[in-house]
Amino acid sequence: MAEQNLKKKQTKKKIYQALIKLSKTKFIRDVTVSELCRTAAINRSTFYLHYQDIDDLILELGEGNIHFFVESVKDKKLSPSTIDLSGNQTVFIDYKDLVETIKHAENEKEVVMMLLGKHGDPHFATELKNAIRDLLSYFLQDYYPQLKSKFPNVPDDYLAIILFDTSAEIILYWIEKGMQETPEKISEIISAARIVGPISLL
Repeated sequence: MAEQNLKKKQTKKKIYQALIKLSKTKFIRDVTVSELCRTAAINRSTFYLHYQDIDDLILELGEGNIHFFVESVKDKKLSPSTIDLSGNQTVFIDYKDLVETIKHAENEKEVVMMLLGKHGDPHFATELKNAIRDLLSYFLQDYYPQLKSKFPNVPDDYLAIILFDTSAEIILYWIEKGMQETPEKISEIISAARIVGPISLL
């Protein structure tokens, strides 16, 4: 069983690498199964053991990376008794855990950059941003009444932008730049945004 799982993992890696290579010159949704198999040096029957078609492959790549990121962070949730709005830091996730989660994104850099690139999946960036916003909402759901009370005249949809979009945009911008900063550095930037972001400035 272990040998079979290893072989499956190796085959999928060859398929991923072939799609990344082909994405340098054409849109990934225009890639055919035949040319993907030629590039990966596998049979069509091997491809169809794992995927129904190219769209199925792209869906797995996108949803897989988003799911791993979201669930990894959710598992590390801390529960402070209240949120400090005075400008001090309120910790919802241990810094080291955040670094480890971001390191996974760095390890999957080629795949994520392909999905976000000019020949990638146009829906991936939107789905990733929405997933990050939902994740932040999950972290803040117990404190929403407290936050809402600080902004009584702000509609919920605008308050969501204030609360969630800064961190989401930081992560997306880092990825789009090619993840040039280290995971440690980007975690520091996100932590800084929580301290000096819109909540502390208003």
